[in-house]
Amino acid sequence: MLYATVREDLKNDETEAHVMPLVTVHSADMTISDSDYPIRVLHQDDDGLVYLLLNNEIVVGDSIDFDFMKEEN
Repeated sequence: MLYATVREDLKNDETEAHVMPLVTVHSADMTISDSDYPIRVLHQDDDGLVYLLLNNEIVVGDSIDFDFMKEEN
């Protein structure tokens, strides 16, 4: 299973990864709090988007905002 974490250079820099809900109830961007990491990655596409499972909701972000790690079994 693949997980996303915030990029090291974005930590503590008042810059955060922004995501949008896949099914939009509101159109505002959301930010991810540090306590939510690591986040399960559902899919990465060739356009640089990453689909994440955040609090039982699928959100979409730019993969450049994240580092990725595989869960070790």
